[in-house]
Amino acid sequence: MKEKEINRAKSLTLKALPTFCVLPTVAVASDTLGLFASECSIFHVLLYFFLVEFCVFIDHYYILHKFKIHSHGIHNIHHSFRTIDSWAAFAFHPLDGLSQGLPVVYVAYAVPVPAVVVYFFIIFVGVWTIFIHTKTGINIPLLLCYDHHSVHHRLNWFNFGFVTQFWDWCFGTLKAR
Repeated sequence: MKEKEINRAKSLTLKALPTFCVLPTVAVASDTLGLFASECSIFHVLLYFFLVEFCVFIDHYYILHKFKIHSHGIHNIHHSFRTIDSWAAFAFHPLDGLSQGLPVVYVAYAVPVPAVVVYFFIIFVGVWTIFIHTKTGINIPLLLCYDHHSVHHRLNWFNFGFVTQFWDWCFGTLKAR
């Protein structure tokens, strides 16, 4: 990435940083209010993950890309980075990141999972976001890795999912490098 683009990505990331605290704050408040389950089965964890995947796909594809309902094009800020790296991972409008992160919390209101599952997924979202924006050379079958996400940044109309290729496969938006 060119030095000017790296500096722009760093600046956007640092500006969005306070908004990234909203997701864990909502999770802690929900936990304090007793809105999460005290225990659950593996079925509930898998259902939770499945629904988070679905909600992120719907938000990313339909709301941020296709309809631009709440984004008014703000997702384009993130897509202005054609060469992606760890700084570009979080270089987007705060509302853009929040809209894709909130399913981690609000799906837990519908699927009874304990707070520890939600906290784990909040951390996982951050790590996965860096992973798909960093050229590691690691490609895991059935998951959306760097190669898929670089196609997403380059062509803009493919690979909208969160972690797995499932929803992109179902909606016909899956494209390999």
